[in-house]
Amino acid sequence: MFVGDAQLNAARIVSAIIMHCSLFPEVRLCMEMLQYVTYKGHSFYGRHVIFPALILFGKFAGAFMTEALTVYTLARKDTVLGVINGYIATFLIGKIGTVMAATVSSFDI
Repeated sequence: MFVGDAQLNAARIVSAIIMHCSLFPEVRLCMEMLQYVTYKGHSFYGRHVIFPALILFGKFAGAFMTEALTVYTLARKDTVLGVINGYIATFLIGKIGTVMAATVSSFDI
């Protein structure tokens, strides 16, 4: 990990905050969907909530892994340009799941 100066650390903090703010709605949506699965489990086909719960857990874990990857990537960069490039790369990685899910279904996931 490269400690860096004030400008580099400010770029790291701003990038981490922006990533957190962009992932927070996705995590909140996962939590709301998980509550729906928990309380309305009887409305699913076959009354098995394990498959929707596993999908939601995977989406939830993906958001947290993206956050951890962002922090790790930003801590290893030694220039402000590297921090911005690392942020853009991890942001795109975090959005790949949503794009792939949109190609499979017509639902807003």
